[in-house]
Amino acid sequence: MIKGVFFDLDGVIVDSETYDQQITADFIRENGYKTDPRVFRIWIGGSPEIDAWSIIMSQVHPDDDIDTFKDRMHEYHKVRRERIYFPPLVFPESVSVIRNLKDRGYKLACCSASEPWYIERALTQLDIKDCFDVVISGRDLSHGKPNPEIYLLTLEKLELQKDEAIIIEDSPYGIKAGKNAGIKTIARKDYKFGMNQSEADDFIDTLDEIENYL
Repeated sequence: MIKGVFFDLDGVIVDSETYDQQITADFIRENGYKTDPRVFRIWIGGSPEIDAWSIIMSQVHPDDDIDTFKDRMHEYHKVRRERIYFPPLVFPESVSVIRNLKDRGYKLACCSASEPWYIERALTQLDIKDCFDVVISGRDLSHGKPNPEIYLLTLEKLELQKDEAIIIEDSPYGIKAGKNAGIKTIARKDYKFGMNQSEADDFIDTLDEIENYL
């Protein structure tokens, strides 16, 4: 019997990945780099940073050294991300589905590799912070996705067994983390970024379809 539902944030509850990709495209354009911003999609959902940067730098070829490039890009993202406003980015059904699950007594968790302030802002602006029994951020982890730590920690905090929970993810790294944790992992279908979601146990178009697994 399913007792808990674990949600990733970006790409599952809110369409913030589109926002982040636009920030990257703006950075590339404003700094005159001649590369396709789509190469940066490797970051979606969390990625081993050294491998990601190796792939990115092989295509960007900036005049700056890699550390200077990374510092400039991180600062640009930081400034733009701090302005984010989530209500226009939320998927239409997210709030009603989450509130309904909470009202029915399911244990809910938000499991994101993002910074605590970012998750807090999203859940507060969407007025669903009170729905989540557990919120896990990247700061709580020794290892990011696809390591299963984030979901094993959530199971422990909610005192659930693996067969009592389902995970809703979108990125290949998040899906892999769920599978590595031994928990049924459902992918919200990606129609924008060409992500490989093939390892998911099943697929949904919208969060309304979670009902089929409860």
